[in-house]
Amino acid sequence: MSLFFVGGVGGVGKSTLCEALKGPLNAEHLKASELLHFKPEQSDPTRRAVANVEESQRQIVRVFKARTSSKPNTLLDGHYCLVNTSNRISAVPVTTFLLLRPAALLLVEAEPSVIVQRLQGRPGQPYSLEFLKQLIVEERRYAITVAATLDVPLQTWSSTTPIEGAIEFFLSAALLRPNRQLEGNAETS
Repeated sequence: MSLFFVGGVGGVGKSTLCEALKGPLNAEHLKASELLHFKPEQSDPTRRAVANVEESQRQIVRVFKARTSSKPNTLLDGHYCLVNTSNRISAVPVTTFLLLRPAALLLVEAEPSVIVQRLQGRPGQPYSLEFLKQLIVEERRYAITVAATLDVPLQTWSSTTPIEGAIEFFLSAALLRPNRQLEGNAETS
């Protein structure tokens, strides 16, 4: 069983990609925000800010660890960085990734103007173009850090890239790193 982490900023196309990948990878698709039953702060105009990044990530690990699945693989769609309620970019604690033990990491990217357009169709105000560019840079920088810390492969994917490349990437990672899923005795704090 392998866990594949698919990360990127909101609106980049993570869920669309995961839905396309789940059949070829025989995987279930989970969204980190749904694992935590994310409810945005009423005072947050973007409807995306996370009040307590560390606690939210501990909850994701707890819920992920407790779930059962009939599929041999899991695609977890989430973020490398989040925006906190102070409107600051906050890296997801590396401990989260260490506990989840992904076999591979995928960073989904798109042109900032495309992401802004996609976010306009969602609840809340989209980020400014400048803030979004900064968030994309931080996501990329931190994805590289997480991959190096965990010693797992990282690939960047965009909607202009054929999906077969992502499939091959994950399948080869699963062969090289089988059974890199969350261990039952791993601590979540």
